[in-house]
Amino acid sequence: MTKIRYEPIVLDTLAWIAGGRFFAESLDIALSESGEREQKAIARIAKDEGWDDEEYMIASNELNSRFWQWMPALGTYATVVFLYSLVETQLLACAERVRKDKNLAFGAEDLRGSTIERGRVYFMKAAGVRLEEDPAWSELKNLQALRNIIVHRRGGRHTTEDSRRLLARYGAALSVASDLNASGELRVSTDLCRHFIREVDGFFRRLFSVTGLPERGVTFE
Repeated sequence: MTKIRYEPIVLDTLAWIAGGRFFAESLDIALSESGEREQKAIARIAKDEGWDDEEYMIASNELNSRFWQWMPALGTYATVVFLYSLVETQLLACAERVRKDKNLAFGAEDLRGSTIERGRVYFMKAAGVRLEEDPAWSELKNLQALRNIIVHRRGGRHTTEDSRRLLARYGAALSVASDLNASGELRVSTDLCRHFIREVDGFFRRLFSVTGLPERGVTFE
């Protein structure tokens, strides 16, 4: 009889990546449809209640700000923060799996540095895997830098070295906008979110392969 063996780390990782992909792909459509629906509702209310032009423009502009400025910015910021958090947690989970499989006394938590740096060093020492040679590694580092700008500076101070480097790297997919902050903030596009999702997905699939974990999370014995 064939036995089905599930690998929780792989299934968990792929499920969260799929959820992030669905969120990013749905964001533009959902906000556009919701914004148009709300604008039509405001227009009906303005007509029924006899609003003057100024009242209507104020309400309409508020909706535009909500659906085409604030919510897109918050949505893409949330996606970036989520993705980097996923990289950290699942990289450490994979490192812990390697530790148990090899019956090693030390783990990634015994090393110093950022989470992904500890993961990089641990995989090199414990499994001879050089994560920095993976084609997605530089993109994970860029994701880390962008996440830090969002979390620690709310996307601001876009003249820093990291900000300038990221702006040069991603072109129109990452820009500076001043509609929500007079001094300017980095504006992340949904295209850039989808790019990072693809990079994270490819990275973990390759990591699963080199560490002997089933790429799809299921094996048949």
